[in-house]
Amino acid sequence: MATNGLTSNARFATVVDPEGTEVQQANLRYEGLPYTVLRVGRQEIEHRGAPLHRYIGNILWRQNWQGFDAARVTTSFFPDVDTGDRRLKLDYAYVWNTNRIFGEDNPIRDRSDFPMNSHFFKVNWDGLSLVKLEGYVYSLDFDHSVSRQFSTNTVGLRGEGAKGLGPKWKILYTGEFAHQGDAYDNPADIDVNYYLGEAGVAYQFGKKWLDTVTVKGSYEVLEGDGTVSGIGRAFQTPLGTNHAFQGWADRFLITPGDGIEDLFGTLRVTGYGATFIAMYHDFSSNNDDYSYGTEWDLVAEKPLKKNWLVGLKYSDYDASDDALNQARNRGGGQAFDLIKFWVYVQFKF
Repeated sequence: MATNGLTSNARFATVVDPEGTEVQQANLRYEGLPYTVLRVGRQEIEHRGAPLHRYIGNILWRQNWQGFDAARVTTSFFPDVDTGDRRLKLDYAYVWNTNRIFGEDNPIRDRSDFPMNSHFFKVNWDGLSLVKLEGYVYSLDFDHSVSRQFSTNTVGLRGEGAKGLGPKWKILYTGEFAHQGDAYDNPADIDVNYYLGEAGVAYQFGKKWLDTVTVKGSYEVLEGDGTVSGIGRAFQTPLGTNHAFQGWADRFLITPGDGIEDLFGTLRVTGYGATFIAMYHDFSSNNDDYSYGTEWDLVAEKPLKKNWLVGLKYSDYDASDDALNQARNRGGGQAFDLIKFWVYVQFKF
């Protein structure tokens, strides 16, 4: 039984698509300065390409997207002599409220909004041939007592790139590290890290029925020091599009107190204009080194003409019978199996 956009039993799938109509964006925009945009008001803020918004995003998989009441400035410098693209990009936002996906009418505190006094800062440097660099600082200050456990300072650096090996082959690589500590009125003592390593290869067949095949292996860790007095001391990303990470069954939207280590592989195939993706995850805890479980994720999407897209999506989480997993994670759902299946149609104009 679903209530207020959430299920009442951790055994079952989370339902977070409430009924309602809201204003998603309403802001003033000024572009009178060279290569600079100023925005004030309700807006979407997306860091990195959709849907991989690890820290800041609009959670576009849901019916009701996440938005921010904020003042934001983006600017860029140093044009490339060949392409004219700006190589240095700066993005800063002061945010006083997050409009959450659970709807404005949700009666549970912190479900409808995250009142805050937070700072988002990101810098991108695209001036190197083999790697694109990104640095970021997220200083999150949540107002309410329920959400103060997410008040943190996060500082990180990411590099990603691709190298062609002839006309058809390409190798892919990504590395990232971040540190997160408690800040402001957070009652927990948090001192944890995040790191990611990815390597893959793509081959372009160039056929109508088989265009490109990409295979990638990844290892992502969100550290955790356990749970003390009911407060988890793990690396958290409360404003990201978390459905895109740690499996589409959504067992890890909030990082468990023992943290998570996710070893996973990805196969992506394109052909006839359609895209097929298969992923396999092996989840384990960072603290005390026990198994959460494994998960298969499958999706197939096909655009139809100019405005339509149809898709099928499947997720199968197989929980581990490990004694620590069963004892510690029944409330968070990681101790229970879960299968989800979606059929969806998208229209854009």
